[in-house]
Amino acid sequence: AWRISLRIVRPIEAMAQVARRVADGDLQARNEGQARGPVEVQAVARQIDRMLAAQASHEQALASRELMFRSMFDSNPVPHLLQRAHAEIVDVNAALLRVSGYSRESLVGRMVSEIGLWGDSEDLERASAALRRDGRLDGFEGVVRLRNGERRFVLLSTCSLDIDGVPHFLHSVVDITERRRAEEALREREERLSFLLSRTSAVIYTSRARGDFGTTFVSDSVMSLLEARTPRLLNT
Repeated sequence: AWRISLRIVRPIEAMAQVARRVADGDLQARNEGQARGPVEVQAVARQIDRMLAAQASHEQALASRELMFRSMFDSNPVPHLLQRAHAEIVDVNAALLRVSGYSRESLVGRMVSEIGLWGDSEDLERASAALRRDGRLDGFEGVVRLRNGERRFVLLSTCSLDIDGVPHFLHSVVDITERRRAEEALREREERLSFLLSRTSAVIYTSRARGDFGTTFVSDSVMSLLEARTPRLLNT
């Protein structure tokens, strides 16, 4: 019985010792466990070796994915901002720093509302409400304020990410200021043209270039001359 007890107790003590040394970072303990001791200890050492190899492989895969994400994040020409959900900014890419004029140190670790990135507090409230409701934004239109005070129209798209069990938001920002200005300029030109056409005494009308060549526009002067109403002339 005494020998049987030793046969059981000693391997357990040896296994515990090997496990403690490996946990403390002494990977050489694996080899010592394999080289000496009962068969049970050697088997445990091999099992520990396999577990550590699997863990190392998993950590390497995680590191590779993190490196890939970091490379894509930093080199992306579209401004991006990583934020803990409804909390502080975690990271920003070079494109956002270049466009906004802010430094990384002035953004990371601070709240978006604290910095004043949104040009309109109502936009911030609408975006926050949509994120709480849907967990994402798709082409949200708003106004942001650059570091120099300039206001820019943007489209904001946001997706939810889980990083180490903590919810995050990844925001991408597309500047549409020039498009908005072009649309506004076109609208103003159309309004001026409409005003001029309504005041001119010249006879002006347009028609389709193909098909039935139906009339698509007549100026007020034409209506006065013909003493007819627009619905009767259009599409005739």
